[in-house]
Amino acid sequence: MPISPHLLSLITCLLAAAPAAQLPPLSIGPYGGSANVVLAHPSTSGELLVARFPNGLERSTDGGFAFAPWGSGLPGIPSDLVPSPLAPTTLHAPVGSAIYRSLDFGANWTLWSSAASASVDSLAFSPDGQTVLQWTGSQVLRSTNAGGIWNPVYSGTILGNVSIAPSAPALCYLSSFNGVARSTNGGASFAIPTNGLKSWTKWVMADPQDATRVYAGTTSGVWLSTNAAETFTKISAAPNLSVQFMTWEGAPSTGTLWVGALSGLWNSPDHGVTWTATNAGLPPGPPIPSDLAFDADGTRLLASEGGFFRSATGTPQWEQSAFSEVGVYAAAITSPGGARLVGAEKGVYDGAAGQTLEASAFFFDFGARTDALLVDPSNPDRWLSAGVGAFIDNAVVRVLTNGGANVSLAYEHFGGGTVWTLARDPFDANHYLGGVYPAGFGSAGLIASTNGGASFSDVPGTPGWSCRAVAFDPHLQGHAIALFGNGQWADTFDGGANWTLHAAWPGTAQAVTFAFDPWLSGVYYRADSGSGWTRSDDAGGSWTPLAASAALRSRILLASEAPGLLWLSDGSGAVLRSANRGASFETLFTASAGGPCTALALDSADGALVIGTSSGSAWEQPGASPYVWLGLGKAGSGGFVPRHFGSNGLPEVGNGVFRFSADRLVGGSTAWLYVGLSDLGLPLFGGIVHTGPPQVLFAARATGGTPGVGGSGAIAVLAPIPNDGSLVGLQLYSQVFGLDIGASESISLSQGLRTTLQ
Repeated sequence: MPISPHLLSLITCLLAAAPAAQLPPLSIGPYGGSANVVLAHPSTSGELLVARFPNGLERSTDGGFAFAPWGSGLPGIPSDLVPSPLAPTTLHAPVGSAIYRSLDFGANWTLWSSAASASVDSLAFSPDGQTVLQWTGSQVLRSTNAGGIWNPVYSGTILGNVSIAPSAPALCYLSSFNGVARSTNGGASFAIPTNGLKSWTKWVMADPQDATRVYAGTTSGVWLSTNAAETFTKISAAPNLSVQFMTWEGAPSTGTLWVGALSGLWNSPDHGVTWTATNAGLPPGPPIPSDLAFDADGTRLLASEGGFFRSATGTPQWEQSAFSEVGVYAAAITSPGGARLVGAEKGVYDGAAGQTLEASAFFFDFGARTDALLVDPSNPDRWLSAGVGAFIDNAVVRVLTNGGANVSLAYEHFGGGTVWTLARDPFDANHYLGGVYPAGFGSAGLIASTNGGASFSDVPGTPGWSCRAVAFDPHLQGHAIALFGNGQWADTFDGGANWTLHAAWPGTAQAVTFAFDPWLSGVYYRADSGSGWTRSDDAGGSWTPLAASAALRSRILLASEAPGLLWLSDGSGAVLRSANRGASFETLFTASAGGPCTALALDSADGALVIGTSSGSAWEQPGASPYVWLGLGKAGSGGFVPRHFGSNGLPEVGNGVFRFSADRLVGGSTAWLYVGLSDLGLPLFGGIVHTGPPQVLFAARATGGTPGVGGSGAIAVLAPIPNDGSLVGLQLYSQVFGLDIGASESISLSQGLRTTLQ
């Protein structure tokens, strides 16, 4: 019997301080999204601006970790942010064919110029601020009165940028498709010198110390002129790549020249003589750099087409810090407490628990979208990655090992679409099924493997079945169901050798997904994008609508640790949690960038939920499950290990009907429940005891069931939880001991259960 009528009546006396409430979700990347411009505040360390598509102008005050929309009066996305040489917090931003000005580092903007007839790329100032050049893709305009009056001075093809030499502003240089043009009269006119560079130049920059020393970034490397662009010589030590931009860090005489190219960053500390690749810390590829700036404290700030990065002074070592905009389509966890995996457009990302996800060795610049991920339960470093290859419609399954460095192709079908879903047989670890969507050109809708996923073959009789979901029944060996985009479904009772196609279940739109309940045989869950989520309690004979919508990639996850506990993503970008098989829901997580949430994976070691989103990368929600199983337990009669779990709702404060339960005990016997506030972790009765002092509950119960029959007995102990908010976050450790003559020492043990009060 309980020590007290209420399970937790003693606990408040045992606690010196209130436990912490549930932690907020943690953004774990992978970071992506693009920024085309970055500008650091000239004197305030940590303050910076970025221009992004499609977000517009944003500001960070913590050095580039968090950004928020910034500025009023700016009607669109700036193509550049150019400070005044006389007042560095006065900014100029081209937006379309107009240029706007801010006197307060971007907080407020007013129209400054509308002289151009096409979209303005950027502008350049002379050191005294009087001469200003602005340019479009085909024209340069000039002002000699600080932007008051503008006159066209040059027309050309694919103009890149203009550089006004800081040490001699009469010399100006212009990059273009036709080469490098020069002005010797402060930009009043430009011409390409007779013996000058005449190949496509994307960026030109005058050396800040020597106006006659000019660097030209072309589609095939960096060229140098030492005679004011009269002639150029290719710098053989520089990267032989297509240059995106060039910039200077530090003092004119002792600083560093930086080059951003299509495949990363390089710098030269000696005015172009020697060069070093500076891509350490960037993802494989790496992402195409767009702009580089330098904070007041010397931190380097990199905007790219694949994320925002920072590097401290000294040898560059980049870290991703912002822009969670990668679409995530699949998630998995390598083992309890292990690495998190997500599948995205460019491959697979991984990372330790609570750490930022980084691109694994399986990563491509394009294609290779991963729609399904499974981890080999016998080898956490062996992953099955299914989806579509770089040719857009070649359905593929790959086997990845060594962190994705070793890749073998298990299946490929050109024109098939994508391998949308994968499932492992709970009765045979070597047996897998996969679903192909949309199964184009008559290709198979189902594929199968009998060798642990090393190779897959088409399932005969399934052409064009356009599979959205395939799942194995955990209660009946050989039974599996496949759900198709048009709502039709098929089942098999021989492991997939033979399938029967059925008419669609009731629904109003495209089918989304399907799942079996892990606790109750004949209970199914499915979703379509019209009716939303539904549940059947009679093996699909009838369906009960659940109060949750669904989107094309909505997902469901059902807990093995507690009956009725599940998580699903709805059509609005939320992850909902239910403890009663979907009869009611609470919102656990809402995607910051909108919905839907497209991947779910639960870490059984700590109850954290990994959530993938369609446009906001991945998140980790600590404490998503209040239950964690500890250890393996110890079998009794019939080989059954007692299963211990919470029931009757979540273990929330104020839940007066909560129960600690157990099943798979021997029938007609006695079992004991122990609850304590620590994990003892000591050997006893041939197993491990996981409930330690101080003890708050001991209860004996008859198991019911058929006397002497293993697995037929069960107990439930009422454990009302006081309505005391100070208990939220408290962890209880419990375990069930069964009297069982079929067990060694006549005692069977459940696994331990750690329950966190909600």
